[in-house]
Amino acid sequence: MIEIIPTDGLQDGEMPLGRFCGFHLDRSRPSVETRWFLNHNRIWNVKPLCDWTHHEELKLFPEAPGHYTLAIQWRDVDGSGGWVRHRFLVNPAGSSFQPTRAGARQGLEYWAPNANEAQGISAYESALLARLSELVPAGAVVYDIGANIGLYAAPLSRAVGENGQVLCFEPNPVCIAYLQANLERNRCDNCRILPLAITAGEDRVPFTINFANTLLGLSHNSAFYGSKVGQEVLVPGSTLDRLTVDMELPDPTVMKIDVEGAEHALLPGMEAVLERARPLLLFEIHGEAVAAVVLPFLDRFGYRYEDADLGSHFADAPSLLESFAKGVRQIICHPPTDA
Repeated sequence: MIEIIPTDGLQDGEMPLGRFCGFHLDRSRPSVETRWFLNHNRIWNVKPLCDWTHHEELKLFPEAPGHYTLAIQWRDVDGSGGWVRHRFLVNPAGSSFQPTRAGARQGLEYWAPNANEAQGISAYESALLARLSELVPAGAVVYDIGANIGLYAAPLSRAVGENGQVLCFEPNPVCIAYLQANLERNRCDNCRILPLAITAGEDRVPFTINFANTLLGLSHNSAFYGSKVGQEVLVPGSTLDRLTVDMELPDPTVMKIDVEGAEHALLPGMEAVLERARPLLLFEIHGEAVAAVVLPFLDRFGYRYEDADLGSHFADAPSLLESFAKGVRQIICHPPTDA
């Protein structure tokens, strides 16, 4: 009834990581509808890549190594239906599919889902990480929003010392398990984990997770949501303003924010904290469209900006937006000196 035909990227059922792969669906009856699913390392992503459709082409960008199965469910107007499957391997040279330790700067080590992730973590965001001891004072209170597996939390723990504390906000249940292990491994006794998403007011947030890629944890507020393969779950959420009051959290001296393209969605829920505390912000901003919302919002509080990778300084949002290139930027947001 239907046949799956690889169109690019795949050779002999195997491809290296970091490439797109495509599929064409050859159907014998034009009336047949299909929906597409992906299985990765025996984990079925039960949310379909698309709902019932007549589409004949699919392009994927696998973000983790392992064994994949593209499964297509079909149905026809006469009541017939069934499944067809195509298996392929994404296997970078030397990669392991088992949890792996990643060495990093300052003698820290992290557990990661596989060797490919471990390699990336060891080199990730080196410019900003190298400056944490300079930017974060001893005794500070740090909010790590989007703590992931602890790449920032562990060095932040060292920077603030025994008299400081790091509050780690992370809704991804997979990352939380790694975060707990990595905080233990690096003896980060001054860290606490708050397993929820920071929002503009939502109490339950649709969230996509990937069990083999620590960098894929997306709320539905992210521009990338829906374009990534993952399992959808509901996670608890709260505004930062409400959370600080309800849980009597200390005001932050520093906030690191990395929420994978949803930066614009959480800011309205932290206005009171920004107004009251004026913390230094270590902000990962995903693309010009998000920057066009985030930076003018921060201008209201008198922030000045520094590009962590380029070392360039900007007095206000318009001057930074003029040079904001596509892609991800690590921006240090300095509060006004009289704050």
